[in-house]
Amino acid sequence: MNHKKVICIDLDRTFLIQDTTFVILYSFVLKDFRNRIFPLVMLLLKFDKDIIKNTIIEEFDYSTINWKVNESVLNFIIHKKNLGHKIHLVTGSNYNIAKYIAGKYKVFDFIHTSGPGFKLKGKTKAKYLAKYFGEYEFIYIGDSYKDIFVWKLSDTAYCPRRKIFKFLLLFRILNLNFI
Repeated sequence: MNHKKVICIDLDRTFLIQDTTFVILYSFVLKDFRNRIFPLVMLLLKFDKDIIKNTIIEEFDYSTINWKVNESVLNFIIHKKNLGHKIHLVTGSNYNIAKYIAGKYKVFDFIHTSGPGFKLKGKTKAKYLAKYFGEYEFIYIGDSYKDIFVWKLSDTAYCPRRKIFKFLLLFRILNLNFI
């Protein structure tokens, strides 16, 4: 039997060209700049930034944003899905955002997001995926220097853009492929 490795894809700046949190917060403030910027700054200075950020993100209408998907990544995963690979969205972003994007593009079989007390980024994401699938038992597509930990534990590592200066060092350390 031919075992197809699962493909795990990061959301921000990988599947999407944008950073979801930045786009939502930016859109929230721009909607009514004069009435929102001062209270938002005061709240951010006084309270836990994650609580404020998550409150805005939870209440935001994601359909009002023009989400920009990375076409090369989308085409790559559609091709791999047609070959029988399962596609997992693995992100440090909010669950509701991930669920919305997954529902909009309909290419993901599973969604993995951060939860209370842990953020699926860097070493935490690497350990999570290695425990969930096994070391070297998954393919990973990411875009950040924080993904080096995940790439090291993946069977095959991909990066959606050729960020030459940022990844020149990583290219020597890892067998990094570009989409």
